[in-house]
Amino acid sequence: MIQRIQTLYLFLVVVLTGVILATNILSFTNTGLIFLSPYRLYNETGITIKEAMPLATLFHLSFILVATAIFFYKKRVIQIRISIFSLVLYLGSYALIAYYYFTFKKDLSLEFNSFKIGAVIPLINAILLYLAVRSIGKDEALVRSLDRIR
Repeated sequence: MIQRIQTLYLFLVVVLTGVILATNILSFTNTGLIFLSPYRLYNETGITIKEAMPLATLFHLSFILVATAIFFYKKRVIQIRISIFSLVLYLGSYALIAYYYFTFKKDLSLEFNSFKIGAVIPLINAILLYLAVRSIGKDEALVRSLDRIR
């Protein structure tokens, strides 16, 4: 199970998703620094300004799906489907981040400051999931070709 390259890709996705849940995604300025994390929009003193729980829910769902996909190593078709669904969720998280960006910027009169490490991790996860799907597909093709020979 762990010696397969796709399992390592999926494991890296799980680890990076844990990292994104602990880091900030964007930072804004107003009278001070304001950060967007997967859970909330808060200022530098830690006071919550607005909640962002749908983003956290999206990342938690992706985390659970990819973690369970690791254990479906004998059912490669199911593993591919779960991985593709998770890939779509990670790409969809960018739409939600963009929504929060424009909504919070307009409603609270914020100025964009910078992207944080959490803004890049969903893209890295999508790339790793794509590589995992390709590797799982190669394994499935190999198994089917060997079944044909017998």
